[in-house]
Amino acid sequence: MKLVEVTWVDPTIDAGWQEDDHEAPLTELKSYGILVSNTEKQVCIAGTYDPEEQKYADRTRFPKGCVIEIRDIEIL
Repeated sequence: MKLVEVTWVDPTIDAGWQEDDHEAPLTELKSYGILVSNTEKQVCIAGTYDPEEQKYADRTRFPKGCVIEIRDIEIL
């Protein structure tokens, strides 16, 4: 089990009609948690792990196309 920092971009949406197709700035965010899985399609982290039940809770799944970087966090 390892702790990670996931850097990702948040998809955005425009409501209503737009005149041009310019690139809008995307917000880069960071999330922290226990790495549950890292597949071709997605990265999953969890905030909580129950070792007796071997189950995760408070999971977040990121589409791989939104993930910029996954960095291991060293525990001091």
